[in-house]
Parts: sequence; C-alpha cells; structure tokens
Amino acid sequence: MFTFSTRYQQALMALVALMSAAALIFQGHLVLVHSPLPPGVALFNFLSYFTILTSAIASASLWVGLFASTSGQGPASRLNRFFRRPSVETSIAGCLLNTCLVYHVALAPLMLHHGVHQWWGVLHDALPAAYILYWFLFVPKGQLHWGLPVIWMAYPLGYWLVTLWRGAATGFYPYPYLDVVGIGTTRVLLNLFCFMGSLAVVFYTLVAVDKWMGKHFDRIFLRK
Repeated sequence: MFTFSTRYQQALMALVALMSAAALIFQGHLVLVHSPLPPGVALFNFLSYFTILTSAIASASLWVGLFASTSGQGPASRLNRFFRRPSVETSIAGCLLNTCLVYHVALAPLMLHHGVHQWWGVLHDALPAAYILYWFLFVPKGQLHWGLPVIWMAYPLGYWLVTLWRGAATGFYPYPYLDVVGIGTTRVLLNLFCFMGSLAVVFYTLVAVDKWMGKHFDRIFLRK
C-alpha cells in the first residue's frame, strides 16, 4: 500500500465528502423548491437518478471512513473496512467516471438547452475528478482481478431494471434515454447496451491501471 500519509488521505476524503454532500443537499433543495410535484414525490424522483445514487454512495463511503478514523472500533469501523476495499472503491470510481462521460455525451446538451445548470456540474464533473484523484493516490493497487468488473455490473444493471419497472408503473423515467414510451423499447435496449458497454470499458481500464500501478508505481509515492 502506498499513500502520502494518513493525514493527507483524511484531508482529501473530507474535501470530497463535503463537496458531494453540499452538491446533493443544494441540488435536492432546488428540486424541492421548483418542482410542481408534492415534496415526497419530488424527493423520490430526485433520488431515482443514477448520478444522485452513486454520488450519495461515494459520499457515504467517505464519511464512514472519516467517522471510523475517530471512533475506533464499532459498526462504523466494520463498515469502513468494507468501503475501503480496493474493489469497492474502484467500482465507485468507475461508476462516477461513467456518469461524467454519459452526461457530456448524452445529457449536457439537453440540460443546457433547458437552462439546467445549478449543482449538476459538481456532481458530474468535480466529484468524479476528485474521487478519481483520491483513487489514484490512496487506494492500494495491484489487488484487483479481471473478473471483478462482471460483479460491479450488478449495481448499474439492477438500477436500470428497477428504473424501467418503476417507469412502466408510474410513467416517470429519470433520463430521456430510458423513456420507453417516448423512444420505444428497441431504442431503450440499445441505450442499455451502450451504457453497459461504456461502463465495462471504464471498469476494465481501471483494473488495467490498477495492475500497472501495482507493478511499477509502488516506490514513487512516499509511504506512511
């Protein structure tokens, strides 16, 4: 394992955790204020976005790490050991990076056209960049294997299936490329294939980088 020091790691974790929490809170507030829907429905719809869920998971994982570092043993410490696994942190990094790519390819033009700016830039750009920096510097390298991306696919695939099921029941689809009614089942399935394909590329790229850094970069960084 290589790090600059535990103090630097905790400082970056705190910065990224605060950034993500602030963006989620303020964007959620804007949604509740401006949505014509009842607050409960608006909040539920807000939490239905893949970006929001993934950002919340990333933020929670970092807050758990910060809390566990000051609380010693206990539930937080056990949960922190799960979140600090290189496989878990790499899967979070991959999902965040893919949300950034999908946003700029498929969503940014639509959102800008409708004048939607606010805190989405933080969640789609700043947070993925900051978390990737954290991953490069502080997540132990050389422990991943090529079979892990298949396991990591379970979360985004499950999200798609649940979202499509909910959309069929309620008529709400958080993303236009999921709207079966608007664009048809064939187009949605094609979008699903493209999304999962891009995610697979991101995941396998991170595993390749992990293996390369594990072999060649261990002595470049200062140890604790």
